Amino acid sequence: DLHELAHLSVLEELDLSSIHGLEDVTPLVNLKNLKSLNLSHTSAAAGLDEVQALGIPDLKLPAPIAPPEQSLPLTTAPASGIANIYPDNAVGKYYIDEECIDCDLCRETSEVNFSRNEAGGYSYVSKQPESEEEEQLCAEALEGCPVESIHADGQDEVSHRFLRIISEQLGVAPDKITLGSRFIEDLGADSLDAVELTMAVEEEFQKEIPDAEVESIGTFGQALAYLRENQHS
Repeated sequence: DLHELAHLSVLEELDLSSIHGLEDVTPLVNLKNLKSLNLSHTSAAAGLDEVQALGIPDLKLPAPIAPPEQSLPLTTAPASGIANIYPDNAVGKYYIDEECIDCDLCRETSEVNFSRNEAGGYSYVSKQPESEEEEQLCAEALEGCPVESIHADGQDEVSHRFLRIISEQLGVAPDKITLGSRFIEDLGADSLDAVELTMAVEEEFQKEIPDAEVESIGTFGQALAYLRENQHS
């Protein structure tokens, strides 16, 4: 008990380094004759200023407590899941990237498949082709795009399987799902749906998805990007 030591005013040397749980050294301020004091390896915090004010020639203080490490935030993926791709794009073969100059060509070629984001001032694929005629028109728009911002490589096995799961689990028609569709706000998923959806995806792709990854994914495109990147890991 440091209060008992406080009465030993003639004490000149004191080693408390082995008392790891020591937090309050205020009683030591009464030891005016101390010439050596070792507080290293202790947790002393309260009373340290007063002890230092004694001017002890040989004073060893506890090591400063390092602040807790800040975990780096997860990098937020674009809503589309793919850099430079508009989240408005319907899921499927065709999509438009951010090089779009809003020239109207694609919309004039096929207004059924391409629409304009009025606020953003760009075109996007609002509907994937469902007929041979629509396919031809989309291909024509792709060939005619002056900045080559229209692409036709958006459909693969992963997106096909994932789109089917989302549609079946949440009861949403595939053509109503875009890369930027948010599971909760846009597709109507609740907490139970989220759990069941995660289990269905893990079963389909034979992959366990870490909770941290699940919590960081908010849109169809982000989930699709994750599945594509990790399908062989």
